[in-house]
Amino acid sequence: MTVHHSHKSYRTDTFGDYDDLRIAVGNGTAIGKNAIGLGDNTDVRTYDDEATPKKRNRSEFERNSSSFANASQLDSIMQISHSVEKMVEAVKSFNNDDCSCWDLIKDLPDLDQLARFKALKLLNTRAKKMEFMKMTPEERYDWIIFELDM
Repeated sequence: MTVHHSHKSYRTDTFGDYDDLRIAVGNGTAIGKNAIGLGDNTDVRTYDDEATPKKRNRSEFERNSSSFANASQLDSIMQISHSVEKMVEAVKSFNNDDCSCWDLIKDLPDLDQLARFKALKLLNTRAKKMEFMKMTPEERYDWIIFELDM
């Protein structure tokens, strides 16, 4: 705390989102180079359900401090990790420069420029774009004619 003078309130004030943070992180402790040890004479205060401060002794702290204490926490973390991986894959797929919907629309014969612009405007979701890219050129043309009522 001596380094971060502006964060002194974290030692004494309550933290409004503590319960949500505890669900996400668990009761683990920091182990990095900036972590502090908690001895029997620590001044770390915890709050029980009645919101009255109490000191925990070291044995009580160590007994309850495993960040992976139960399987549900581990399952939750694994689900979050999987979701993050899926989001990263989705973002990477947007950066695929192999082919664009506009390139596919431009390659269709017998469409004037205004019809091409309207067709591109119809592809306003990722799902529509993906399905459009899966179509054959004939299917793309028929779909555009159908959607534009031409």
